[in-house]
Amino acid sequence: MEDEEIDYRKDIVDDQERHYSKEFYKYWFSYQGRGGFLSLNPWLETNKISIDIGSSKDTDGRTQLEGNTKLWANTLDLYAYLTAVTNGTAPTLFPTNERARIQYPESYTYYGGGKMEGKVVSRVLKIHYWEDKNGDPDPTAFTWKAGHFEGTESSTGAIQPNMQKSLSTNKIKIPRLEMTKMQQRLAFTLQAFATSTMVDNKNWWDWKTKA
Repeated sequence: MEDEEIDYRKDIVDDQERHYSKEFYKYWFSYQGRGGFLSLNPWLETNKISIDIGSSKDTDGRTQLEGNTKLWANTLDLYAYLTAVTNGTAPTLFPTNERARIQYPESYTYYGGGKMEGKVVSRVLKIHYWEDKNGDPDPTAFTWKAGHFEGTESSTGAIQPNMQKSLSTNKIKIPRLEMTKMQQRLAFTLQAFATSTMVDNKNWWDWKTKA
């Protein structure tokens, strides 16, 4: 999450074989030949949630994918945020922060990155109030934005984005009610994962690879 100091993390999923469980949440819409989707898949062994946002269009009676942007967020960070939005504590726990460039309360930002096709890429997830055609915030819905940008790897391994050089971006409008549904589905997924790992005599909080 972003606070006064930006945490540019290097995602641990790079250069590893990726095994996801079936998506625990998917939202999609279609309106006048245009559409979009948000899909969340758990990879709880590594404390990660895969987030895929894409757009589509209808052509000659067929729906075709226009493009999508996929990235990852830490499971517990995202769960804490969705839970705060659901129980009404997000304005306090996730307040505006001018220094961290957080314009609205109840916002969430996650920076990650790694290598794609041999190039350093920064991945940025931003969630904040939807803005109407006049640019005014609408607290009844949230914008989910996923972006890939050219990145620079520091000596510590952090990936810093060049926000002027976008490689891929997608966004979608998510109603507040859907945020609650998302939180509930993630809660059920975590409960099931905890149960299954404890049956195998493992501690569910011991990730195989630390984030």
